[in-house]
Amino acid sequence: MVAAVINIVLTLVFIKFIGLYAAAISTAVAYLAMAIYRHYDIKKHVNITYEKNIFVKLTIFYAFTMLLHYYNNSIGNIANAIVITVVVILLNRSIIKIIKDKVLTIDYRKRKKLTPEQEIYEDSI
Repeated sequence: MVAAVINIVLTLVFIKFIGLYAAAISTAVAYLAMAIYRHYDIKKHVNITYEKNIFVKLTIFYAFTMLLHYYNNSIGNIANAIVITVVVILLNRSIIKIIKDKVLTIDYRKRKKLTPEQEIYEDSI
């Protein structure tokens, strides 16, 4: 609720000065406030550690993509799409590997038409 109030107030305050960008900026600020609140709320129950260098890298990446988006030309948009795709793949390598392994396992079972007993045996290997 607090993040929603922050979002609405900042949008109304800054809309006269920066136009539609006020909505995007206020949403980012409200989301940041909510993330900070959640960090301290969860930290009461669970010990959380963050890699500080990842925050620096993500901040640089975010600023770079915003800058490319701001210039709004074809080459910049294509470069932005490529950079974002590569970074997302790099950041989610472990999840992509898990999904790939699951899909290949399902595909293997379908091609071989394994019986339930054979599937149990294959899983145990």
